[in-house]
Amino acid sequence: MLFPLSLQTNFFQPFASLKPIKSGAHPRHKSITRGVTLCWLNVLVSVTFFTDGQQVVVKTPGVVEVLLELSMAQNRQLQEKALLVLRNLCFHGASKPVLLVNGELLSSH
Repeated sequence: MLFPLSLQTNFFQPFASLKPIKSGAHPRHKSITRGVTLCWLNVLVSVTFFTDGQQVVVKTPGVVEVLLELSMAQNRQLQEKALLVLRNLCFHGASKPVLLVNGELLSSH
């Protein structure tokens, strides 16, 4: 296995519980939330370049849904990173059923 046990035991659960940035939020709050989300996405991009990482990410409930929400965000950086992670997941055979079950992925892009 490429990834340590910590990545295989709910490591990505906090990402799955991220809420989208609200348009009426305070600018400082938006900036902090965007920064945290970008950090998570950078980790996910790195991890999903590897088969073991793709498997761990797909097995975490809610991650695909959050990635789909972020792929339609107003911020271009969030969109690009989320789409890059989704693209990486598409190359993992076992994740294809998880992605295809979600109709939002097929209809939005």
